[in-house]
Amino acid sequence: MDAESFLKKIAHDLSREDIVFPTCFHITLKVRDLLRDPEIGIDKVATALLAEPVISAKLIRLANSAAMMPSGGGEVRDVKAAITRVGLKTVKSVSFSVAMEQLVRSKHMAAYTDLSKEIWEHSILTAALARQLAKHSKRVKPDDAFFTGLVHDIGAFYLLFCASQDAELSGSRERIMELVVHWHDGIGSALLDALGQQPEEMLQAVQDHESPEPIKQLLSLSEILRAANRIANMHTRWHEQPTGYSVEELQLPLDTEILQGIIDEARGEVKELHASLSI
Repeated sequence: MDAESFLKKIAHDLSREDIVFPTCFHITLKVRDLLRDPEIGIDKVATALLAEPVISAKLIRLANSAAMMPSGGGEVRDVKAAITRVGLKTVKSVSFSVAMEQLVRSKHMAAYTDLSKEIWEHSILTAALARQLAKHSKRVKPDDAFFTGLVHDIGAFYLLFCASQDAELSGSRERIMELVVHWHDGIGSALLDALGQQPEEMLQAVQDHESPEPIKQLLSLSEILRAANRIANMHTRWHEQPTGYSVEELQLPLDTEILQGIIDEARGEVKELHASLSI
């Protein structure tokens, strides 16, 4: 299948009611194993699910559905609030369902386990950086920034899965990488829209996160995500970009000492997540 036909198929698939695809296999396994513990608490569940973009997105969608929205209640945008609203029993049911389907489908992506892990590591670091940048900015909720960072490359996972199933594309890693690199931002935004209940600000931020435009301030979710993505690319880049970034080239509206503090805090958060999942 040529690239144009493949992308048309992707557009058609995004109209389906329920979309499930594998992200990072070992994380799916860790989440599944943790949720088998009948005594697990909300905090530990939230920590585990923060590592899984598809399950997180689906739980937030469910929490904001008409069936779950309490009278006078507002939308939730973070995983812990979604867990509190829908209840631990429902969380486990949704998580197991998604995890099992992901594992069944993961055989198609066996050849790309290394790449999926790199994308996941980059996503987690970007999420942690976005949270710290939001705390510094005080203009965006840190939990909203974290979730947006977590899912900002969700289009890469989806494209990787779809391309690996295509008989013609699956044999060419180079062609698959070209598709994933060039289309993951736009497809990611469309995918989150298809998953439902994602605010327009988040969809736009995901759409624009690879933009090379200068970042002159950190007042919006889009600016914070772009900054977090650029900083993360210095440490966990999963694809080569046209412009390499050094600390100087980032040209962020932060002095060096503050930026280093943000990076250190984000690294600490990632380390804690790894420890909690025993990675």
